[in-house]
Amino acid sequence: MPGVQPTSFLSYARAQESLARRLYNDLSAGGVHAWMDRYDIPPGAVWDDAIQQGLEACSHVIVLVSQAAIDSRSVHAEWNYADARGKMLLPLICEPLEYQQIPFRLHTAHWIRLTDAEYDAVLANLLQVLPLSTAPNPLAAPDTDVPTGPAERADPAAAAAAWKRGNVAYHAGDLTAAVQAYSDAIQLAPDRAEAYIHRGMVRYSLKEYAQALADFGEAERRDPDIPLLYNNRGVTHLALNHITAALADLDEALLLDPDYTTAHYNQAAVFIKMGR
Repeated sequence: MPGVQPTSFLSYARAQESLARRLYNDLSAGGVHAWMDRYDIPPGAVWDDAIQQGLEACSHVIVLVSQAAIDSRSVHAEWNYADARGKMLLPLICEPLEYQQIPFRLHTAHWIRLTDAEYDAVLANLLQVLPLSTAPNPLAAPDTDVPTGPAERADPAAAAAAWKRGNVAYHAGDLTAAVQAYSDAIQLAPDRAEAYIHRGMVRYSLKEYAQALADFGEAERRDPDIPLLYNNRGVTHLALNHITAALADLDEALLLDPDYTTAHYNQAAVFIKMGR
């Protein structure tokens, strides 16, 4: 779950998602707090804003260079933004490419070729170069099956990994699995608000409004200063036609973050429903 600052952003094309996920899991287990869209963008986030925030947070950007990445405007935007912001680019050439096919901007960085045969050596090299956020811990890999148990026995890394599994399931459209993963995160770290907020948002998507409101209430008791909490609870109240409660929550979201575009949009939806 959010809390530890990410250091290493993974930029890739969807054709390389399997490789990106493998690398993300192995870096996480090795003590690197990596950032990858599928794992680190939660429900309710604005995708482009989350990408920019991830890039801003990280000091290093690992680019999986393939023909699909070269053809992707999104990947180009990520590495151009990172370069302009002075981030360290680490291009990994993950399929056969001629020298002249590699984009000019990436020639200024030290790039290495990544093949199946070289994967372990490249991973070891990355673990030497990238900043380590924590000690190596296999439970930090979100695709590792981790048995859950009482919170006092839990490793915080397992809670973060469960939260990330919830994000992956949500983006894949498996809302039932997302609820279960966020529930695992709550069991492993019951004092953190984020998993309650995101489980509540998934329950909103499932039209389980009463359970969603209960989750938002639990989140508020743990941390009352999260704008996303009030925005999400506001839209849940709006779905139930609780106009006064919806407006109060959206006002609170904007009090905490006056530039919160989504909350402004949702507030306008309430005003329209009120006939204003």
